[in-house]
Amino acid sequence: GGGFSTVAEAMVACFKIVDEVLAQNLPRTCYDTNFTSDPLKDPVDIAAHLRAVKTRLEQNMYRAPHDVHRDVVAVWRQAHEQAEGQPLYKVALALSTQFDELFYKSVYLPMNAASFRPSPASASPPPPPPAAEMGARVRVYNAPEHTWWYGTVTEHDSKGGTFLVTEQLPPAKEGGGGGGGGQAAPATSSE
Repeated sequence: GGGFSTVAEAMVACFKIVDEVLAQNLPRTCYDTNFTSDPLKDPVDIAAHLRAVKTRLEQNMYRAPHDVHRDVVAVWRQAHEQAEGQPLYKVALALSTQFDELFYKSVYLPMNAASFRPSPASASPPPPPPAAEMGARVRVYNAPEHTWWYGTVTEHDSKGGTFLVTEQLPPAKEGGGGGGGGQAAPATSSE
């Protein structure tokens, strides 16, 4: 129980999510951030892109929910890249988080309901992946910006089962000041 019996049901859930983001979350987020959309001046017209996804859903052009997710994430990624430092960036960041939460709860969990049922035999969490040893180079997903980055495992909390990964930044450009170094971010898994 709790899962989808058909892909069509999952696609209906995707439609409802895109519709909610477009009809409710976008206007509310614009209001909350004092952002006024101007399709002629904004580098990305989020509403137009989301309407296009909704139209493709209505026309049954998607084969699976991950295809819908891919297209919506492409909207956020485009806004993140083209509107950095602008108010539109904040709107896209807020909407991407809202969309991810809705997609996770309404599509991802129901699709994978069987795989999330705890096994009575496993009272303790599974061991960390073997590639996540100290000094290992790992790939980390930054959910708010929908990007991947590489880093090195620099600390491990065996009690909490978490790792600290330090991002490997490219060398500073000449005259750019600053040194190499890295930026630390918590990570719970590697890929």
